[in-house]
Amino acid sequence: MWDLKGAPRDQKNLYISFQHQPIITVDNLEVAQFIYILINSEKLRDVIKEVTSKVVLILGRFTKERLTVLKALQELLRQYRDDDGRPSTYL
Repeated sequence: MWDLKGAPRDQKNLYISFQHQPIITVDNLEVAQFIYILINSEKLRDVIKEVTSKVVLILGRFTKERLTVLKALQELLRQYRDDDGRPSTYL
């Protein structure tokens, strides 16, 4: 992404902000790349906002009885619509 060759031996206090902006430092190159993209990509921020505001994620092991409850919950969530009339997203 930044045309680096290899990885810095010491990844502590990596600066990812521009001059004349608040200083942002991280201690990992991959985190630095992610935060940099997050700060500088409006589209990515919009995607994250959309996902965190409209996605319901339910994790677990579902027995046959619990799967019935999960399916009922899924049907209930389908009834909710966003401001554009689209159904809510669920996983």
